[in-house]
Amino acid sequence: MLEEYSLEHIYPDFDQIIEKSLEFSGNLMLFLPRNTSIEELIIRLLPFHDRLTHSSPERPKNNELLLEVEELMYGNYTKGLLVSTGKLAKVYANDVSNLFVSRYCYEMSSA
Repeated sequence: MLEEYSLEHIYPDFDQIIEKSLEFSGNLMLFLPRNTSIEELIIRLLPFHDRLTHSSPERPKNNELLLEVEELMYGNYTKGLLVSTGKLAKVYANDVSNLFVSRYCYEMSSA
């Protein structure tokens, strides 16, 4: 098993999948392997930024690419990642950052 899964391994090409999907909607849900590189995912989605950002009364357009990344668990085992974009991304980047800091950064500093 690969330590970190690269989107280069996806067939058909990941960019082609996103390009075709965006013909229908900017609200995408992607099921990806549990060890997918989140950094690579963001880099690969950035060229599609304009079509993935949406405005609505509750979420005005602010040019931020909003993604929600959820671990899909079965018991204590991560089965995959569910990535939501557009209006399907239910949380703001600050919320994700705050959760990450509270969950991982403070625990490590107290060790």
